[in-house]
Amino acid sequence: MQLQNSMLHPLGHDSFDTSASHRNPHRNRDQEAQLEEKRSLDSLKVFVAHTCEVLGMWRILCEHQFHVIADYLNKVRYLDDTIYFYVCCSL
Repeated sequence: MQLQNSMLHPLGHDSFDTSASHRNPHRNRDQEAQLEEKRSLDSLKVFVAHTCEVLGMWRILCEHQFHVIADYLNKVRYLDDTIYFYVCCSL
């Protein structure tokens, strides 16, 4: 019987008093603070990664003169729409 009890409670703790908050509340607060700090650092890491992506895309747009390409595409689209309009109206 004692072997069964030692297997169920190897450290001698009651099943009702095994949480860290009951044993050492200061340690629990430290763990919570560390966990919150880790979450904050993880969020910062995600933010920095997204910022790098946006800056990389911005660099590509600037290097390839996106404003010139967009202006050209707007003119082509306008011409396509105009041609489509004239074709549809002439039928």
